[in-house]
Amino acid sequence: MAQLSKILKWYEETKDKGEAIRLISKKSRITQGGLIKILLKNGYKIPKDFEIIEEWEEGYEEPNLEEEMFTSIAIQKFLGYRISDKRNELFNTVFSKYPPIANERITKENITIIHGDAHLWNFLCPKDINNEKLKACLIDWATWGIGVGCQDLSNMIGMFFYPDYRQLVEKNLIKRYHDTLLKFGIKNYSWDDCWYDYKLFTLSNLHRIAVWWSIGLPLTDLWRWLESSFCTIEDLNCLELLESK
Repeated sequence: MAQLSKILKWYEETKDKGEAIRLISKKSRITQGGLIKILLKNGYKIPKDFEIIEEWEEGYEEPNLEEEMFTSIAIQKFLGYRISDKRNELFNTVFSKYPPIANERITKENITIIHGDAHLWNFLCPKDINNEKLKACLIDWATWGIGVGCQDLSNMIGMFFYPDYRQLVEKNLIKRYHDTLLKFGIKNYSWDDCWYDYKLFTLSNLHRIAVWWSIGLPLTDLWRWLESSFCTIEDLNCLELLESK
């Protein structure tokens, strides 16, 4: 299997094996336990620090790499009749057309450091909101990376806000973000560019949910996030960004 060969080669060529496991797991969307079982089965040694993960996942079924690598296929099989034909078609459109467009955007100008998981649960806010010396703090930077700032906004607002509330505050929040960028000297990034980015990366919420589903997050949360994401995509007509491509 081509994907398996790439994973094994990546692990073999990376000097720091612990870092290799973390990176491969993150990039390929395979759990660390599943990846470790694959490595052991193919005769590779793993760092002692990771042996406990193997013990924790003793009952872990060896993953189907094709489905693990393409979580969209797996989650669509699971959802099946549980969502409408219209939304199944939306899934198909996003997963088939979105990745190359998003990748192209990320390689262009106006990129920055992003948190990668900037939902409201990862914010610590001061109890005394009137004390200007106290600031909100964004924690848990485990998934940070380089990308487009609106990726964090589309995750927090488009997935975690209920539709009625989101519709009330959404555009004002994005506009405030854009105004702040201009205030701090960012140039060549128009309001239309910012709004485009927000809509484009709202589509990535479906992939994010697919990944979370694949690692076993509670369905009670995933259904809520899925509904919010569908509503955001439909309300903002985000699919129009894919139709011309």
